[in-house]
Parts: sequence; C-alpha cells; structure tokens
Amino acid sequence: MRSRLRPSPAMVVALIALFVALGGTAAALTGSNTVQSDDLGPGAQVKAADVAANAVGGTKVINGSLRLADMVVGQATVNHEPFGSLQPTQCEIVSVQGGAFSGVKPGDVALVFPDGVIDPLFTYGFRQDTAGQVNFALCNGGDNPFDPPSHAFKLVVLR
Repeated sequence: MRSRLRPSPAMVVALIALFVALGGTAAALTGSNTVQSDDLGPGAQVKAADVAANAVGGTKVINGSLRLADMVVGQATVNHEPFGSLQPTQCEIVSVQGGAFSGVKPGDVALVFPDGVIDPLFTYGFRQDTAGQVNFALCNGGDNPFDPPSHAFKLVVLR
C-alpha cells in the first residue's frame, strides 16, 4: 500500500521548478554594510540619491574632481541703490532674499564682485546666518565720506 503523504517524483520536480521560478537569484556581498565597485554590474552607477547626507567629506573627494558648479548654491547679478553717504571705514549691510538665493542655508558663504571698479568702495561677503537670504557688506575704504552710486554686483553663494 502506498503512503498518501509521499509525493511522486514528478511532484518533487514540479515543486523544485516552482521554487526556482518564484525565487529568482541572489548574490551575497562580501563586506559588512558596504558595496564595492566590483559588486555592481556592468554600467551600474551609484547616484547622489543613494549616498547618505554627509557621507562624503573632504578627505573622500578626489583632488581636482569638483567643479565650481558642484558647490554653487545660487548666483545672480544684484542691482543696489545705496542708503546714503558712507563715512570712512563705515559699512552698509545689503540683504538679498529669495529668487536664486532661496536655497541658501546658514553656514553658506557669499562672494561679492562689483560689476566694475568703484573707488574707494570695497565689498565683502561672509558666512550666512539666515536661510533664503544673502547678506554682504559695502564699505568705504577711503579717508573721506563717500556717496556710492547705484551699482550692480555679481553675487555667488557657495556651500
């Protein structure tokens, strides 16, 4: 008498084929929570979305591999109407908000370039402390009061 619990050889082959078809294939990585270049298939790439925030720092970046475009948060030409006369060594703080600078975060650095020379006026940018806003200074570097003209400035913010 045949046991009812024992599958036939055809059933065993059918079940093996079913498990292989449903299971697919897999490969184990050799590292611990890491993916090495040789673990990726041909033409595969690791994209920015795959990298955790702050996972790649200065020591992990190849010298000469970054471009200015990789660090620029925003850039624009800003037209400025001065508030009035600047006394010697006096500075005027200029704030620009939104537009190209809406992505500015505290800690970003502003670089300011006058569109031409305005003697004795000089500019400087500094670390930003307000999100979505860029601040820079216009200063009188001369010995006499100075009425700065309306002028355009190129403003670049780096992260």
